[in-house]
Amino acid sequence: MHLLINKKNLVLILIILLGTFFRFYKLSEFPIQLNHDEISQLYDTGSILETKRDIYGNFLPLAFPSTGDYKVGHYIYISTIPHLLLGNREVTIRIPAAFFGTLTILAVFLLVKILTNNWLMAILSAAVISFTPSEIFYSRKSFENVIGVSLDFFGIFFLLKYLKEEGDKIWAILGIFLLTIAMYIYTSHTIVVPIFIIFLSYLFRRKVFSRAREFLLFFLFWIALLIPLIIFTIQDSGLRFRAQTVFITQDINLGNVINLNGSRIKSYLDFVPNKFLNQFDPAYLFLNGLDLTNQNAFDMGPLMIWQFPLLIMGIIF
Repeated sequence: MHLLINKKNLVLILIILLGTFFRFYKLSEFPIQLNHDEISQLYDTGSILETKRDIYGNFLPLAFPSTGDYKVGHYIYISTIPHLLLGNREVTIRIPAAFFGTLTILAVFLLVKILTNNWLMAILSAAVISFTPSEIFYSRKSFENVIGVSLDFFGIFFLLKYLKEEGDKIWAILGIFLLTIAMYIYTSHTIVVPIFIIFLSYLFRRKVFSRAREFLLFFLFWIALLIPLIIFTIQDSGLRFRAQTVFITQDINLGNVINLNGSRIKSYLDFVPNKFLNQFDPAYLFLNGLDLTNQNAFDMGPLMIWQFPLLIMGIIF
């Protein structure tokens, strides 16, 4: 049994090492050249280290002005670590995404393992994440969302470890903390994380009601962690602008629908569900979903055709 456990661990380690290789090999060269956001982030990282101000002279800002919008500042502050170690190089701005993209492999393994109690399914899931081209691509550029997704997976894992295994309260506290940090890092997680928490609360509603006082304390802890985010978003013009510009009400296509329908409410009721359901369109998932980005990834979806059976299995089981 001990030998079997060691072999299983070796398989996981090998998958993580291969995933690390795919994410870090010639990181400064591929994708070719930094895009405008990465260049701006790199300059801001160096400026923060040297002057404690961004390139526009703002002192330790929470949101950094970028090309036509604002970027939440956490990625830049995290990037100061590789910048200190390696200096002002192009690769330094991509290292945080590559690092957290690699951690996501482990997070997926742990999450699937605790969900299914099936080692084989967990290791296959980790392998898929490790080798999927779109996962590798986004881990090799300075996307803040890569960090948020990694924290989401770890956070949900720790919550499930507490809920399913009757674990120590520290697991619940750690899970709530990581999920909240994800909300700070990327705007969309302020919507995704509460949905996760509501869904888990429903699944484990019997346990929630039987230990209501304990879960109330966890809820208050979560709210306490969120208060600074709410205050910062209200008071900081950059964060407020960021939240407004990425909200669905700013979608140009929604404006066109409103002009055609003449009714704002009817337009919202038509547009928002369709916008969500479009994410599950097979053409979007497997053929051209990444054409909708500005990353020049043509004729490619977030998933590969060979992953279609895995998607069906995931829906069924």
